[in-house]
Amino acid sequence: MNTARPTYLSRALFGFYWLFVVSSAFSIAVSQIALGVAVVLFAVQLVRTKPNLMISPLRHIWLLMVLYVGWMVIASILNDNTATSLVEIREGWLFLAVPVGVCVMQDTHNRRHILQAFIIALIVAALYGVLQYFTGLFLFKTHAAAEMPFGGFRAQGGFSHALTYANYLAVAAVTLLTLALHRQSDLPPLWSTLAVVGGLLAVIATVLSFSRGPVIGLILSLVIIAVLLRNRKALAALAVGGLVCAVLIWQVPSMADRFINSAIVERDGNYQHSRRYIWSRTFEIIRQHPVIGVGPANFRDHYRATIPEESVPEFVVPHAHNDLLQVTVEGGLPAAALWLGLWLAILTVAWRGRKHRSTSRLPAPAYSLAMLLGSLMFLMTSVTEASFFDEEVRQLAMFVWAIGLADWYNYRQQLPAV
Repeated sequence: MNTARPTYLSRALFGFYWLFVVSSAFSIAVSQIALGVAVVLFAVQLVRTKPNLMISPLRHIWLLMVLYVGWMVIASILNDNTATSLVEIREGWLFLAVPVGVCVMQDTHNRRHILQAFIIALIVAALYGVLQYFTGLFLFKTHAAAEMPFGGFRAQGGFSHALTYANYLAVAAVTLLTLALHRQSDLPPLWSTLAVVGGLLAVIATVLSFSRGPVIGLILSLVIIAVLLRNRKALAALAVGGLVCAVLIWQVPSMADRFINSAIVERDGNYQHSRRYIWSRTFEIIRQHPVIGVGPANFRDHYRATIPEESVPEFVVPHAHNDLLQVTVEGGLPAAALWLGLWLAILTVAWRGRKHRSTSRLPAPAYSLAMLLGSLMFLMTSVTEASFFDEEVRQLAMFVWAIGLADWYNYRQQLPAV
């Protein structure tokens, strides 16, 4: 843990990273501007203080990030529409939110302040979604939220799409519930309670978004949290969360029917909007371009060539509705291997840290487990959606990684030199 007196530079870096995290729940523009400034300040701090961020296991993760982005650059250059493809992979810069977060949150006071602000932001974002369901209120928009059959509106907060909103809330809810309910969490009692409240409100808002994938992922995640934590507080809170999900799904008009009907439709391999159909067409594109893919931003054109000419434009989907397939179709099998390797490294580090017992007072198991389950929730959303290519959800995942890796950084710094 860094106990040095903060400088103006470190305070500014903390402030902009704090703004990045908090605003991620409301505005993609503000959050990315804040992250951009934080990255610049981080670069200056690297030159001035030279923190050793290349310690194990962090250096392996940085290497995989660099290799993945580098390969996508190569795929962009070797395919058509090079300039457009290079612009498309700009989201790779969001990886920088991880080392910046590690640098900021190695100071446990910084981490606590950021988490407390994030808890409040999640409560506000979730309450906004619940209010939307009943009123259709859509701040700063000229139209109301989408009205659902038989009453109510589809919750989407301030996000451009309800599914993106639901994926964001689901990952945030699982991360905070895990952290708050863990026996070794260092959150003060009041903030632990608020984190549970925020997590449960996020569960409610996710269900009211009428998004089947995140809801299923949340239910599975609540069960996993209960199994891994096994304490009364966790079981009680998660039982309430599961009960709320069940009641809302069956009592909110048209929700259960929507979930059941959409599940039936998605299995129809002849319906051009079904996941089964989209995935079959994507596999065909991958078979034709296995090594370097089709390049970022080129999926739509290649997908159009695989479907009947008489298909209406709305059946030409923008992505594969699955992260692994999207990565593979854009960058080929090498990109898929690097992407899977990165996630395997993240999950392995989190799994090892969840049962780690440091001699320090740092609660590494709580933050590693939050990183593990938040990441698993993200991957659940990735099965039926391109969450990794959704900037709002992806930058949240980077913050979740930074939470756990900051503890690993502090632990490794305490080890004696060998």
